Amino acid sequence: MKIFINDNIKKQILFWMTTKTFNLRKKSQDCYRQAVWNFMLYLKNTLSINDRAPYVLTKRHIILWLKYLRSRYPISSIMPRVSIINNYLSFMKDADRLNLNPLGDLLKPYHKKKWKRLILALTDKSPEESLKQLKEPPPFNSAFGQHMINFVNLQHSLGKKYREQKYILCCFDRFLQSFPCQPELISRGVIHQWLTTYVDYNPQKLHRFFCVVRQFCIYQLRYDARTHVPEMIPKPKSSFKPHIYSREEIKSMLRIAAKLKADYCFPIRPQMFRFLLLLLYTTGMRIGEAMKLKLCDIDWQNGTLYIRESKFYKSRYVPLSNSMIKEFHNYLNLRQNTGAFTDSQAALFQNPHRQRAYSKIPMYRMLYKVLKQLGYKIKRGSSPRFHDLRHSFAVHRLENWYKSGADVQSKLRLLSTYLGHKDLTGTQKYLTMTVELLEQASMRFNNYYASLPGGLK
Repeated sequence: MKIFINDNIKKQILFWMTTKTFNLRKKSQDCYRQAVWNFMLYLKNTLSINDRAPYVLTKRHIILWLKYLRSRYPISSIMPRVSIINNYLSFMKDADRLNLNPLGDLLKPYHKKKWKRLILALTDKSPEESLKQLKEPPPFNSAFGQHMINFVNLQHSLGKKYREQKYILCCFDRFLQSFPCQPELISRGVIHQWLTTYVDYNPQKLHRFFCVVRQFCIYQLRYDARTHVPEMIPKPKSSFKPHIYSREEIKSMLRIAAKLKADYCFPIRPQMFRFLLLLLYTTGMRIGEAMKLKLCDIDWQNGTLYIRESKFYKSRYVPLSNSMIKEFHNYLNLRQNTGAFTDSQAALFQNPHRQRAYSKIPMYRMLYKVLKQLGYKIKRGSSPRFHDLRHSFAVHRLENWYKSGADVQSKLRLLSTYLGHKDLTGTQKYLTMTVELLEQASMRFNNYYASLPGGLK
């Protein structure tokens, strides 16, 4: 790869910074510019590149640069530099300033999450051995790999996403590849040995792994009658309990959300997050469904939201209250002032600088800030969560039905359809018993028997 390292380094960097749209703060732009400037100076000074002639930049030079960084900076500081230089070299390649991007060629075979391990391996004393340990066997390359691919394709043809299950089968396939001599038969011992490698997993997750492999064994049985199909084991009961927000907690969360500080990436952070909490609580939708909403999904005439192909590929309409429609109008007016797109396909929760929808990660960070101010200790995999607003919506709806004297049993199917569940079984998981709900149920029970001839004895 030929690259010109001459006195026009500043012009090259300026060309990248001006042509490439950088919606970043000035401080961040300075960091980008400084990282590229240092990289180019390293090539010029350390590698003794001729200023007037093109120089061939190879993977060896990139590895020397990485070793230079390792000798001066911690790995946490090196990772952002590597990402910036990779973007710079890729841009120069697309602009026909470079023939190849050797850094990109080094990173390409690996997922971005493994770049840190890759850099450590490349700068190790024995990089060849470290890279061998870093490389994983190819997916679905065992003796049963093709059958696994066919099985996954079958599940896709049935309308299933089958993402987690495909990952589990991939893990099972790589386990089979780890044998010095790959087994030609899925036996009881192979399945038991595979499950023991996940003994530290929680029982619910281990049960999911077991069920996926058992389904594949049933599928494999049509090709080989000797395949062992393990007996189905009951699903372990989860000790996890959702947090049902009280109405006072909801009000407190809204007050705290309205006091959040705005910044460059979130110019209307307090108004946007308050609106998101209101939307999740009043409609009972999932956080993923809310973040995928587009402006065209709002039906102003009928006062509904259209949820597109959410869980189980089901779409549904969600009605909005009059007060929520007013909140929509207020939020959209603020959103328009930030410069976000206003066409029908634009995201409802759009980052005005990146021109795409916000991800769920920054939303969770805001939620944790709010919950900490309410006195909750945040732990991974515990309540309270965004999804608990959906649980709270279902329970509070049930409480209101009890208070109004409605026929709750007949209305449960309406609630199930509203929440987008396939059947009542999915809805029952949301109906956590609370003190308020128990009081309303007890009052109805007492009133019913008090109305009978003879009353309560």
